[in-house]
Amino acid sequence: MRAFAEFVMRSRLHAVGAGVAASALPLLHWLGSAVIALVVLRRGIAEGAFVLLWSSLPLIGWYAFNNDAMPLLVVLGTFVLAHVLRVTMSWELTLAAAMVLSVIAGLVFQLTSAEALAMIVDWYFEVVDQAQQVTRQQATQLLVGLFATGHTLSMLLAIMLARWMQSMLYNPGGFGKEIHGFRLSPVMSGIIVVLMVLAFMVDSPLLGRWLPLLTVPLVIAGVGFVHWFVKARGLPVGWLVAFYMLSILMIQIMLPILASVALIDSGLNLRQRIQSRDNPRGGD
Repeated sequence: MRAFAEFVMRSRLHAVGAGVAASALPLLHWLGSAVIALVVLRRGIAEGAFVLLWSSLPLIGWYAFNNDAMPLLVVLGTFVLAHVLRVTMSWELTLAAAMVLSVIAGLVFQLTSAEALAMIVDWYFEVVDQAQQVTRQQATQLLVGLFATGHTLSMLLAIMLARWMQSMLYNPGGFGKEIHGFRLSPVMSGIIVVLMVLAFMVDSPLLGRWLPLLTVPLVIAGVGFVHWFVKARGLPVGWLVAFYMLSILMIQIMLPILASVALIDSGLNLRQRIQSRDNPRGGD
């Protein structure tokens, strides 16, 4: 991956070539987003916009022939998030921007890809137990919310990959420190909790569809805490491998746990408390 990052940053032509090639391959759309984000993070929005312009052409064609706007929306959203992260140097604000962009993307997807959405809803009713008595409208809103959540995760994975490549080339270890230190502020976590409560209290699929999206910042903050804990305790990397395997196999249990850890850490600053307990006199 280092060789790929060096290739991208060698010149504008190399960045455009890598972005276009990745965007043109269906399974590598995410890599094209990371290329654009890397250019924005390192060289600024003007240079990134040039790479975005060319890299978007295959995705526009993909939408025209397949009526699938998600790859293009992910690339455009990642471009915006990279600029937000470059300007603010804040992962929290970047996450907030990602949620707003994903709500917009979900609505755009619903309006521009109605046929594709209808096909997905038909498939949903074929594979889901009909005893759940879910109406077509509820299923549609649920799938729009899941689309927005997937859109958020795609953008964040792309920008994290770009940040990691930038750190690898120009600031070794910097990305790891950012992830280990990431913690939601009480204000941010409070807003998320209030929005979740409103979505639960108001029995409307228009609000309820955004619940999965609201959990994304909490889960990412929880994952960041796990990475910090493993690093702080000097545990082998096998602990992280086991953590991710457990998260995949028991995702319905792990997601609430990670969200809860993030909320507790936001309110109580668990990192500081653990460090204070380990060094009661400041390490003297």
